[in-house]
Amino acid sequence: MITLTSRQKEIIEYLIEKGRFVRSSELANYYFVSTRTIRKDLDVIEVFLKENGIVLIRKQGTGICIRTLSDDLKQIEPLLKERENQVLSKNERKTVTASMLLIYPNITFQELADICCVSKQTIINDCSEVESMLCEKHIEIVRVHGVGLHIVGEELAIRRLFMELILCNDHSKVIIEICRKNQIMQKQIEQCDEILMDLEKHLHYKFLHKQRVALVLAFMLNRINQGNLLNETSAALMFNEDIEKIATILKAYILNDFEIEYISSILASERVEGRLSDGDEIFHEAYEISEHLISALQKIHDFDRESLQDTIHGLHLHMKAAIYRCRNDIHIRNELIEQVYYTIPVVYEFTKRQLQLIEADYDLTFDENEISYIALYLASIFETGIQESLRVRIMIICAFGLATSSILKARMYQIFGDCDIIGPYSIEEAKAYLLENSVDLVLSTNDFPIDGVSVIYIHPLLKQSDIELIRTTLFQKSFAKMCSLFFSKRRDIKREVHYLREYVTSEDIHICREKDIVWEDAIRKAAEPLLKRGYIEESYIQAMINAVNDFGTYMVFTPKVAYIHARKEDGVHRNCVSLLLLENEISFGSFNTKQVRMIVVFGIQDTEQNLMMNIANILNKSENIEKLSTSYGVDTILDLHD
Repeated sequence: MITLTSRQKEIIEYLIEKGRFVRSSELANYYFVSTRTIRKDLDVIEVFLKENGIVLIRKQGTGICIRTLSDDLKQIEPLLKERENQVLSKNERKTVTASMLLIYPNITFQELADICCVSKQTIINDCSEVESMLCEKHIEIVRVHGVGLHIVGEELAIRRLFMELILCNDHSKVIIEICRKNQIMQKQIEQCDEILMDLEKHLHYKFLHKQRVALVLAFMLNRINQGNLLNETSAALMFNEDIEKIATILKAYILNDFEIEYISSILASERVEGRLSDGDEIFHEAYEISEHLISALQKIHDFDRESLQDTIHGLHLHMKAAIYRCRNDIHIRNELIEQVYYTIPVVYEFTKRQLQLIEADYDLTFDENEISYIALYLASIFETGIQESLRVRIMIICAFGLATSSILKARMYQIFGDCDIIGPYSIEEAKAYLLENSVDLVLSTNDFPIDGVSVIYIHPLLKQSDIELIRTTLFQKSFAKMCSLFFSKRRDIKREVHYLREYVTSEDIHICREKDIVWEDAIRKAAEPLLKRGYIEESYIQAMINAVNDFGTYMVFTPKVAYIHARKEDGVHRNCVSLLLLENEISFGSFNTKQVRMIVVFGIQDTEQNLMMNIANILNKSENIEKLSTSYGVDTILDLHD
């Protein structure tokens, strides 16, 4: 009998409740984990449901769904409601075990087994891996016969590890749930809830992740109460107006001055909404870095800052907390990092590059989690600021008479009122208009192909399926326009010419002449040179295919070219690039497909590099795409330049 983790049970309940197809990215967002983790959960769920006579429908490009009879559900409802004895996965057990060892002065194998609802032997087996994990952090597990287990290590290392487990771990939710069930910890957490409320009231801001912050604070206070104090030489502390204000409030709860300063600096690094002090050095640094990023955005396309003040203020607040984190060696996990990495790749790479230019000036190093958070702010500022520039021009062609044409146009305005809608025209009127004017999209009620313009054939009264197709196409058009702004601006800047041969060799280029090759096989063929040379692993290829299933549309951010990659953790050993030129265009992706002529595969091991943007800048040129359409020689490809 398959046993389920708490999250796997919740996923089943979520799917049953929705009663529709749900994408893995939706589940990942809901449970704050990666799509990779969700896919592993679904593999277990599928076997579990099959054991109970229920089928988990996993439809590529559509999502996951549970459709079954109510009688069948009765079989699994009792299992799903067993919340008191939840079965944790091995990774969850390791996270919980490590956390409990950090929290309790002494704890036995049996007590750990009871907390994790497994056998004592299972915990003993897990502990060898936990021991290795702690050893990497210079923390040792000591076994005392008849007493239990306790840890030995530098106090700063112990505190940083706990923060890492809470702030950067997929299973932090499990730790919070277990701690809140423990009477001693619950009492400590309740006190910390009061402290945070006190801080929010007096400082006029709100913590974004109060549960996690309360647990981290409770852990710190617990360590202090046990007599485990920080050595004043072990942590270099900043002291400014923010920290001073927090410290003033903490003095009512903590007696040790150095501990007050340390915990104040930790709380200052938390993400908040509201306002912070604006007269200290950290604020000025945050302001300068934020302004550097915004000014760089405005060079790409100017926008009205006045209407974006709330978002810009949010960026200032976030940057200030990010500086605290960098200087205190505190790492957080952005639950949306995978989505940022794939869905706004141009903005992510832009953000990374701009931060790289100034990091040395401020003695800062932003990791990918911090970069992805900052990229979200910049994407919001940029997309909101250039909405007018992203307006899509739509022409309607309708040959069904005035009444039908009027209804069609009225419905288009109701649904897509933020677009420029032209027409309805007859076919003859449309031809005449297009001789002197351009449009982004043509909606036609009859079969009327137009060279160089996207055409969607629709029902005269606009079906729901038509609306969804139009909505998807409009998003793609706006996304493509946004990306083109970045690349067109890069070409405007006078700089040295770069050739494609600087990034890829002739051995890494394949030309595919197959007419009916599917996009999955095209990716495998494109990645083949890198796999043969040992630059990537087979698992990396599958990870790329999985990423396309979730985010395929976003990977075509220059015309006709798909830029495929996965995370370095998926099996890449060095920076590398390979390229597949398709003699015949193919539909790329399993949903909301785009036509592509070229697939570029990236292995990015060193995230400091800007391989993707440099190559995209070359392949974004329309004349280069035209060359690829007429010539299929490797030398022609290598000679392409920006």
